[in-house]
This record gives sequence, C-alpha cells and structure tokens, in this order.
Amino acid sequence: MKGYLIDTNVISTLAPRKKTFSPSFAHWLRQTDRDGLVFMSVVTLHELERGIERLDLRGATAKAGELRKWLETVLVEFGGAFLPVDLPTAALSGKLEARAIARGGNPGIGDALIAGTAHVNGLTVITENARDFAMFGVCHLLPSQAASI
Repeated sequence: MKGYLIDTNVISTLAPRKKTFSPSFAHWLRQTDRDGLVFMSVVTLHELERGIERLDLRGATAKAGELRKWLETVLVEFGGAFLPVDLPTAALSGKLEARAIARGGNPGIGDALIAGTAHVNGLTVITENARDFAMFGVCHLLPSQAASI
C-alpha cells in the first residue's frame, strides 16, 4: 500500500474553532484523498471520540456537539479509509513501543498503534509529533512538509 496515515493531532487541526488550521495542508489533504492515498487508524477515531466525550462530561455540551457534527463529516469523507488494528499491527506496535521506551521515550499506546499501522501498511505518518514517530522508526512528515509535496 502507498499513501499517508493522518495522525490524530493533524486531523484535529481541521476541527471547528482550531487556530492551527492550515489552508495549504487542507488543500493537500483534499487532493491526496481524491487520489485514494489518505488513511487513518481506528485509534484516531477512539482518540477523537474520547476528547469529545470528555468535553461533554465537563459540561461543554455546545462545543462537544459542534465537534460531534464535525466528526460525522470526517467519518463520511474518510470512513472507508480507516484502518483496523489487526494481529500483525498489534504485535508490531508492542515491539515498537518497547523499543521506544528502551531509548528513553514514553510515546504511549495510541501513537505506538498508529506507528504499527503505518509500518504494516507501508504508509508515511503525517504528524505534529515527529519526535515520537522518529523513535518508532517509521516514515513520517510534518503537515507543512506534506503540503509542499
């Protein structure tokens, strides 16, 4: 497989009220998605749902509602592009996380699963968190680098 795995911290920049929105990256994402090269991990869906639910539980119901509507559009647009965590991905992710910890990192299971998904599927991770993904040894780019491709 060839393409790009979009990290949670990148897709969330396209959410309503985000100040970090990059028009050039959004253009690149739309174009690359048209070419069938954009993917996300189900871990990203988990992380987005967790964040929205936490807002709702804290009483920020209007913001949570707005983000739920945005997430629904993400699921419609990218629904077929969400990749599962299967057995090879889970096994490799555990190894990648252990190696990162041995090198002094503390990346967490979410990033490890995303890195494993990218590696198993031959994808480049688009992330703002280059340090952790470098520890995993997977190909990665910042959104600004991707937008200039």
